[in-house]
Amino acid sequence: MALPAVESFIGGAGPLADPPWTTPSPDQPQLDGSGACEVGGAGSDEIAVWNADVFGNDQYVAITVHTVATPVHFCGVNMVVRSDGADFSTGTCYLTTWDGGIQFEIYKLIAGTFTRLDQQNATLPIDGDVLRFDVVGSSLTYTLNGVQVASAIDSDITSGQPGFDLTSDDGAGFLQITSWTADESTGPPPPGIHVVTGRGSVVIDSPVWLSTAISGRPAHLGNGPAEPVNFLHMGSISWGTANGVMNRYIVTRDLDLVELPVGMTELHYEFADGITATITELGAP
Repeated sequence: MALPAVESFIGGAGPLADPPWTTPSPDQPQLDGSGACEVGGAGSDEIAVWNADVFGNDQYVAITVHTVATPVHFCGVNMVVRSDGADFSTGTCYLTTWDGGIQFEIYKLIAGTFTRLDQQNATLPIDGDVLRFDVVGSSLTYTLNGVQVASAIDSDITSGQPGFDLTSDDGAGFLQITSWTADESTGPPPPGIHVVTGRGSVVIDSPVWLSTAISGRPAHLGNGPAEPVNFLHMGSISWGTANGVMNRYIVTRDLDLVELPVGMTELHYEFADGITATITELGAP
């Protein structure tokens, strides 16, 4: 398969397929049948590692979170990079943790031994928010909607595969993820640049213009007669504020530019399976 690796968790309820996933934990993440992935059992880490592509040492994982209900006990949504594909009891990787609240951590795991590298409190994620974890050389960066929430420097783990991990003391039905993307990385996008897949929402800083660059467009999508070529069914974006969302804008070209009203603070998006959109906030066209 070609990078970026993208998973939208489409399919009937049940375990993840192999390939593209290795699921070494005794309990395994499960598709819920409605486009989300959640824990299969209560009280254990359930890791999934991508096995369908070979990644360079510098890589990132991005996931879209879906908060289903407030957990009574601990729930966690975690991202994994440079994994050796083993269960956490014996494995090696870097990982982030998000506890379903406002706590964000970065760990290294070496042969089953955890070491915390950073712990910070930040904004509470909501449905559609994007968590991302980049490792470039010895630099580890954890972001929420493009804003850094934790970081660390460590050089003990130099290679491996990306993945994710879910855990819940309360079992299924509390925290889910609705998309997963991984690729080779040169570092997290700077503020004002949002790399997204599937559907969700991000915070924007009242830009005057948005540029949307498309990659991974499936060959089966049709096109119209315009110049530059316009493509069908790629996706759409909408913008708004806490007071509501404005009209939907259909994205039709591989590089699209649109002017926004003054004061927009929320961006909502939905894109076809396989598409990665890089949405850039601009002060001028």
